[in-house]
Amino acid sequence: MSVLGGIFIALGTFGVIFALNMETTVEVPGRPSQRIGFGEFSQEIPGVPAQRVNNIGFMDNRRNYLMLSCVSLVLGVVLLGFGALVEKRQDGRKGSESSPEP
Repeated sequence: MSVLGGIFIALGTFGVIFALNMETTVEVPGRPSQRIGFGEFSQEIPGVPAQRVNNIGFMDNRRNYLMLSCVSLVLGVVLLGFGALVEKRQDGRKGSESSPEP
């Protein structure tokens, strides 16, 4: 159980690092300024610069990866803990069986 717990801890840690490094923004192209109308009544409409905006879908994927990785991490810690308890209990039984009884 301890080996399986260690594997889950490693996968969970890798998953958390991967999820935290995911890109959650997208580039929105800019729009140049333009002139509307003719002559003295024409108006200048300012352009919009290119910018990065948050993408809800990418943010949701990141959250899902984080949740799955954290569940894997917690499961690994639990398995590692119970594996250590089982090994300790088995070591205690082996020691008591080998000692002679009065």
